[in-house]
Amino acid sequence: MHMTQEAIVCVFALSLLLMLFLNTRAQARRNDQLLLELEQAKVHSAQASKELVSAKRIFGDEILKQFSIWGFTESESDIALFTLKGFSAKEIADYRNASEKTVRNQLTSVYKKSEMTSKVAFIAWFMEGLI
Repeated sequence: MHMTQEAIVCVFALSLLLMLFLNTRAQARRNDQLLLELEQAKVHSAQASKELVSAKRIFGDEILKQFSIWGFTESESDIALFTLKGFSAKEIADYRNASEKTVRNQLTSVYKKSEMTSKVAFIAWFMEGLI
């Protein structure tokens, strides 16, 4: 009777060890699969980053072309870029070491040359094709 109980316990213990071994192997395979997926995601992310940098450069070039078409001066182009980036007239003036009035006058010229009525309209003109 005692030998039978020990045999049952031994079989049970061996069964648990086998299940643990099989589970460990399955987890190792899953980890390998996840590592492969991670590497693929890194490659995809790097490619997407390159494409984003390229798109930003192309968009920037197109913005500058449009500024040229509108006949902006170099200062107006700078002011317009800061405006597209969301800076206020005061922030632009501080950055450029200019008076806020000068920046506002240049913004008025930018809006007039581009035939826009406001900062919002000016920014929206560039954003329209992106959304």
